[in-house]
Amino acid sequence: MRPNSKTVSRNSIFLDTLTSINPDIIILTETNSIINSGNQYNAISTTPLPELYQNIQYLPGENRVTIYSKYPILKQIPTADSYSSVCAEIATPYGPLIIYGTIIGSLGGMVEPFKSDLEKQTADLMKISKLGNICFCGDLNISFSGRPYPSKIVQQKVSDLFDQLTLTNKTKDYDDSALHTVFSTSFIENRNVKPGIQHFDKKITDHSLITVTID
Repeated sequence: MRPNSKTVSRNSIFLDTLTSINPDIIILTETNSIINSGNQYNAISTTPLPELYQNIQYLPGENRVTIYSKYPILKQIPTADSYSSVCAEIATPYGPLIIYGTIIGSLGGMVEPFKSDLEKQTADLMKISKLGNICFCGDLNISFSGRPYPSKIVQQKVSDLFDQLTLTNKTKDYDDSALHTVFSTSFIENRNVKPGIQHFDKKITDHSLITVTID
């Protein structure tokens, strides 16, 4: 929820939550360089936002997505829009995994730039999925369960894309959730994959924390 130097108590809640969970890989959206998970993580971020971008005012340090990883980041892979998505290949214990962290539509799924973002990121996925196992994750601004958002047509279109690319959405059953973690099926097959969700007070953030544990 766009943290900054003045949201001190909220920043502490984010960092304390991450510390208690101690994840190997973290993807934060609507974030800021002031949120720092420490030197135990390698990090790669979308391009820092200028003061005014897409008719939105931004504060110093704001960026849309950051990936943190305890595992080595092998390389960055270019995306169609470096402000809205960042992609990196990470060396995990289960082999290389390409993490594509994203926001589709910074203003939500009902208005632009949602449609143009989805088109660009669909093209990214078509190309990048050929390079190896991927994890497509972040604020997709699409619900796959509960109230259709932004529409049944978009729901079906993106579900069909995942099927076409042999991707499995492990968070699709969370009602009204816009946040998702989608894996190459070959990366998670024959493994125990357990998704989870943690909600916060809406005054802290309008998003939930999504976790996925792979054993």
